Amino acid sequence: ELGLWLDAKGFPKSILATAARRQVPVFCCGLPDGPIGEGYSTSAKAEQAPVVDFFKDYRIATDIMDVAMMSKRGTSVVFLGGGVPKDFLQITATSVRTRHGNADPTPHKASIQITTDNTVYGGLGGATLATECISWGKEAHGSDNVMCFADVTIALPIICQGLFEHFGRGHRREQPRPLKLAEIF
Repeated sequence: ELGLWLDAKGFPKSILATAARRQVPVFCCGLPDGPIGEGYSTSAKAEQAPVVDFFKDYRIATDIMDVAMMSKRGTSVVFLGGGVPKDFLQITATSVRTRHGNADPTPHKASIQITTDNTVYGGLGGATLATECISWGKEAHGSDNVMCFADVTIALPIICQGLFEHFGRGHRREQPRPLKLAEIF
């Protein structure tokens, strides 16, 4: 909803607006913690801004993970930073496992994390991708995991430019039919 609202307000090239048009869910579980939350709060008072329901987001994320994990399709995830947003997505894997009586679903098959955090201070939001996350069932055994220790505002544009240069403007990836949110509920 927030992405469609941003699109209508004249921000069609934003990550959220682009994701909304392509029906790619973006979860902002730590949204109130910072200037984005303050901006949202101000906008909500001034006009009819969409409602951000964090419990609904968690249910949607868990439902998506349930479909992907139980079908053995698995998921891939990109973590920009760590902390609450990372743990939000990773804990869905253990929630799906609990839903099915500790069945053996397939959690994230590939993960990328760009972060300035390190393990020394415990700020990785659910641990390193290649060790603790696998032992806790948040990442699949044998999954492709990459951790980039850098500032997101520096690393993400470089990665995006590299992908653009590698694949080119006309690249269109053949992909399986995406999961539609309406099919999950």
